[in-house]
Amino acid sequence: MEFENLLKLIRTVSGSSLTELKYEGDGVKLTLRADRSEGAVVMNPAVIQPAAAELPETDAAAAAETGQGLVTSPLVGIFYTAPSEDAADFVKIGDTVQKGQILAIIEAMKLMNEIESETDGTVTAILAANGEAVEYGQPLFRIE
Repeated sequence: MEFENLLKLIRTVSGSSLTELKYEGDGVKLTLRADRSEGAVVMNPAVIQPAAAELPETDAAAAAETGQGLVTSPLVGIFYTAPSEDAADFVKIGDTVQKGQILAIIEAMKLMNEIESETDGTVTAILAANGEAVEYGQPLFRIE
């Protein structure tokens, strides 16, 4: 699915009475859920298969040398470590995580995008600050 088509789909779901939409095709799995009580649409982009992000050579080399994995941002937006201001963070340094576990949320275009762990392991670093703008491909977590 091309990026422009994805944006059109998100806008359509956001403006409709649908509360959930699942799409699977062309190597892409996408789930859009609308929480109409707060007016937010939640998107799970961790299952989207984007092109490989270009990381700074030192970060990629360091991750490869130490066996640590980087979780990178699949989109541009605002990074949040918790589901709301008064809630506990999804994860902390030292937490053991499982593949598919929610690590954070990135807000983009009023959509809340869940960032999931791609592997089992231990969170060894959180590389973005809560409320910070993040770029596509920016390292967010290091999981060992």
